[in-house]
Amino acid sequence: MVYCFQTSGAQPVAVPQILNWMGSVEKMVFVCDHCHFELEAGAKPGQCPDCGKLGYIRTATLDESREFQARKREDVWHDAAPALAG
Repeated sequence: MVYCFQTSGAQPVAVPQILNWMGSVEKMVFVCDHCHFELEAGAKPGQCPDCGKLGYIRTATLDESREFQARKREDVWHDAAPALAG
């Protein structure tokens, strides 16, 4: 684990980041307990990007992470059975 320093107000804050074997930041899945928004990021954000609440972000459980990755791979723009104009 590597600590990256972010400035939050006047004090720099150490934010843990996980690096993969190539040295790049490994993305993790996080969930907002207030609005249930899911996001993928290299470090835990302090504020939800959807609802804006502070302190409600947590690391996703293994099941939540798997479901998030499955939804990310799903092609929502491809209709399996095209509707024919009549």
